[in-house]
Amino acid sequence: MKKYIINPDYRICQNNDVSIVLTSDMTNIYVLGVVEYLIVSCFESAISEESAIDIIKKKFTEESFDENECKDFIGELFDNNILVLVDDTN
Repeated sequence: MKKYIINPDYRICQNNDVSIVLTSDMTNIYVLGVVEYLIVSCFESAISEESAIDIIKKKFTEESFDENECKDFIGELFDNNILVLVDDTN
């Protein structure tokens, strides 16, 4: 099962309402709101996308959670190299 983690070369700076992801060379900066940071923080330890979605889902009501929207955002995190593959076994 593929597992992902926050890119160890990136830094996350937290503020009250936003978190900022800084790339290692400072060429890109990503601003995350509270919900986006909640999603990113699930990947502080190596975890599969499916397991992360299960954890995230529990923090919302059934009416307020959109699984497709969550998957799309996680896909953007992969595309922007904020999440990286750490384990492709099991």
